Amino acid sequence: MATSYIIIDYMLNEMVADLMNSRHIEYQQALEMVLATETYKKLLEDEDLQQEGPLYIIELMNKELANKMA
Repeated sequence: MATSYIIIDYMLNEMVADLMNSRHIEYQQALEMVLATETYKKLLEDEDLQQEGPLYIIELMNKELANKMA
């Protein structure tokens, strides 16, 4: 199965929206944070991860960000 950019775009939007809501930050800052995560980079490359739901991917991202801040 090929990389689905529709899924990646959807997941990117979900990840950004989650950060905006949970951290009360602006769109640009949330977008930059998501694009800098390993979770997003893995999402671009891993077709199995692309098949996971948004809650799972958001949880991975939030764990990664929490570990960076610790």
